[in-house]
Amino acid sequence: MMNSRQDCDSFLTGSVLRFERASIHDGQGLRTVLFLKGCPLHCPWCSTPESRNLTPQRCYLEALCTLCGRCVDACPAQALALADQEKRITHDQANCK
Repeated sequence: MMNSRQDCDSFLTGSVLRFERASIHDGQGLRTVLFLKGCPLHCPWCSTPESRNLTPQRCYLEALCTLCGRCVDACPAQALALADQEKRITHDQANCK
């Protein structure tokens, strides 16, 4: 049983994978779904197997990238690069920390 607000706050921590607004799957009506990371199950019907890994992961959404280069400048490990000819950001996993 929780004895204090601090116990409750430490119990309610986690990593968010994504939000889905206006989800219509799995039943009637609209709902907002919050997907969390770190699921220990390996269900064969799982629709979000990317949620199994608990550690944070980098995400690059090419459609939203403005190619400003700020992420390249901010990366201390120099794992990101701006590929001008390809018009995208490239990622070197070996250098990523």
